[in-house]
Amino acid sequence: MAGGLSWLYYLVSFILFDFCLDLVLIPWEAIPAEITSTYTQRNKMGSIRMWASGLAQPLIAFVPTLFMKLLPAEHGMQTSAWALFATACVWGVIGIIFTLFVYFSSWDPILISKEKTELMLRHLDEERKRAKTPARLFLENIANLLLTLRIKTFRKHLVLYFSTFGIIDSFTAIFVIFATISFLPTLTLDPAQAALILATPLLIMTIAYTPFGAWLFNHPKIGPRLLYLIGFGIGILSCITYGIVYFTRGSLSEAQITGLIIFTTCVFTVGRNIIGGLPWVVFPLIPDIDMIIHKEQRAGVFAGAMTFVRKFTNIVFNVVIGAVMGAAGYNQHVSNVADKMSNYVQVHHVTTRQAFHHLVTSSTLEHQIQSAGFGIAMLMTFLVGGLMLIALWNAFTFKLNSKTHAILVEEISRLQKADSIGGEVAVKNAKESADLKTKQTIEALSGLNYDKFVWTGK
Repeated sequence: MAGGLSWLYYLVSFILFDFCLDLVLIPWEAIPAEITSTYTQRNKMGSIRMWASGLAQPLIAFVPTLFMKLLPAEHGMQTSAWALFATACVWGVIGIIFTLFVYFSSWDPILISKEKTELMLRHLDEERKRAKTPARLFLENIANLLLTLRIKTFRKHLVLYFSTFGIIDSFTAIFVIFATISFLPTLTLDPAQAALILATPLLIMTIAYTPFGAWLFNHPKIGPRLLYLIGFGIGILSCITYGIVYFTRGSLSEAQITGLIIFTTCVFTVGRNIIGGLPWVVFPLIPDIDMIIHKEQRAGVFAGAMTFVRKFTNIVFNVVIGAVMGAAGYNQHVSNVADKMSNYVQVHHVTTRQAFHHLVTSSTLEHQIQSAGFGIAMLMTFLVGGLMLIALWNAFTFKLNSKTHAILVEEISRLQKADSIGGEVAVKNAKESADLKTKQTIEALSGLNYDKFVWTGK
């Protein structure tokens, strides 16, 4: 294996892998918006995508765990290199199979007709004649990414997306440690048991909720706004419950704490499943708001912006969580003590409190464990709960739904028809004849003045 290679090798390998992954992900994310303009069809595509993603999440934890047992680490090593290699091979093969499936089962709308193909080729010839330098192309792409922020709905969508996956990333990173450390000396759950509590309701909800969620999303009286409010509301109540259980742990038994953790996690998972799929189900609708301003479909640019935010979210919350947990006193020694305690309870058939007093013999270590447990509990309650509140506030003013999208698509079709028949003059007349409700809807979605910006390409 690559035991003697430097960190630079792994850094370059990771960057190349991430770059190649984005070459696949960004077009894939834009596919629903490119293939159809129908609200329900885009919703179905987004729902299937999130259903597949939800099924993959428990497997992400299960596959390496399986290989760790089949290919244990060598003496003195914490992790088996062969287990990680086998995991990478499995996911690599799965990734190739599904990428080929997407390639053969989807299409690029520009290639549907001969006229569109010729238009694309002429556009490429014009681009070659301009001979833009790589630096200029880079700056133009950055400018295009920044221009996406002019669309009001997309700004709100990014906040909801950032918050949603910040919540998911934070909860996933914190939960197992929270369950093993924070309730000491009353209770410590075995990490495998905690992971099972986390994964089981997630898998069940993913399978059960997705078809129902797609129907709720399409329902004119429900839509994404109400689903966001329900999901974040459930999440906030769950975080409050986690906090209450933590602060009252001294008066609760092991069985009571375990039961409350399982119940609260199941409830939280309901909210998580509701909000987890929404950003990517909503996303295919957003490029239409941009299209009525710029006159062209730029789903790829918006997908690029979403991908950037996703990577930024992952980095930020991992750094924040690691820093807070480190400052609170959590380290490998504390983790090892919790593992020993869990094993001691199972082997000697004693309570967690008895195991704690037997293994934790110094006041310094006891204080460190209590401090680490407090810090982790605060992350679970206030970081995750705070993100829920921020997202909830933005969800209240989220206007995109089946009704507003239908108005938007109808207006795009009307302006396209006017543009193809009579050019700027016909477009001007069409805009002047637009009814007040249409203007107000488009201004509410875009945040831009209808008369000044719609169908201008600016």
